[in-house]
Amino acid sequence: MRLTLLIAALLLAGCAGRVEYVEKVTTVRVPVKVACVEEEPSRPAYRYGKGDWPGDKAAALILADDFEKAEQYGHAWEAAAAGCLVVPAAKP
Repeated sequence: MRLTLLIAALLLAGCAGRVEYVEKVTTVRVPVKVACVEEEPSRPAYRYGKGDWPGDKAAALILADDFEKAEQYGHAWEAAAAGCLVVPAAKP
């Protein structure tokens, strides 16, 4: 019994020795989404609501023209955003 305790004590004493820590640096490259719209589409100049009331027919024509401008502006933003769907690879 004493021999078993002595062996256990010696084994445990060997584990209590000096421990050296080694720092290990690991580099992980993760793709990051970056701003991809280089130049935003210019906002159109709407004509409706500026100046005096031009009359029903003229106001309807101005609204139709402004609607076309707004639709083109929306399509320009969609086209700019479509280029953002691909995430560029991370730079080394």
